[in-house]
Amino acid sequence: MWIGPVITEIYHKPGQRPGLWTGLVSGLWSGLWSGLWSLVSGLVSDPWSLVWSLVWSLIPGLVSGPVSGLVWSLVWSLVSGLWSGPGPGKAGTSLALDCGAGIGRVSKGVLFPVFERLELADMMEHFLLHAHEEYLGDDADRVETYYCYSLQEFTPSKNKYDVIWMQWVACHLTDWDLAEFLKKCKRALRPNGVLILKDNMARRGCKLDLVDSSISRHLDVMRAIVHKAGLEILDLEKQEGFPEVIMPVWMLAMR
Repeated sequence: MWIGPVITEIYHKPGQRPGLWTGLVSGLWSGLWSGLWSLVSGLVSDPWSLVWSLVWSLIPGLVSGPVSGLVWSLVWSLVSGLWSGPGPGKAGTSLALDCGAGIGRVSKGVLFPVFERLELADMMEHFLLHAHEEYLGDDADRVETYYCYSLQEFTPSKNKYDVIWMQWVACHLTDWDLAEFLKKCKRALRPNGVLILKDNMARRGCKLDLVDSSISRHLDVMRAIVHKAGLEILDLEKQEGFPEVIMPVWMLAMR
């Protein structure tokens, strides 16, 4: 099942049923009922995915991730070094995959200006519906597929993507799940393809957020997970301009 220019169906994990409130995108109550429906109909098979299905169903898609001019500035400073034109070692610009895409803020602001076509993956169906029907506008016609999976369950197709983008989603995966997904991403990259990971990084060790159950890892911990997955870090950059009270944000480019 897939979404083309006219939205009809979304890729779901095997045996998963579409949410009861398909098309109701924002608002606390619609999100709440979507989360309850996920619980009742068993849309999520493992406990962590279930928790996140319920948590994110309560958050309106329009605030699914902080995006600012500072973020775009950082993104482009790194991206410019990876896509400065065709040549040896340069990533292509045909197809990118946005993991944990939400309503498509990163897709719209960063990826569409660079890539010809995109695919989006997110575990919340109403986020993907909102991305296609409203937020992405005319760019929605350039989305080949929307995948409604958690990253624990999602296996990208092999040798398919020029770039795979993971922004503020690694913090919602355990070390083991993150390493396993990175391995899948490595197999899914085309020759010279690049995986970009952008996330909060703890100043020491690992920090668990008791409010949303996310985990922020020190950069060295993240490096170890990347190494375990068999990936090589090509470049990394720290977000500048944030107050000291804000947890450091880093971007890693790897293949």
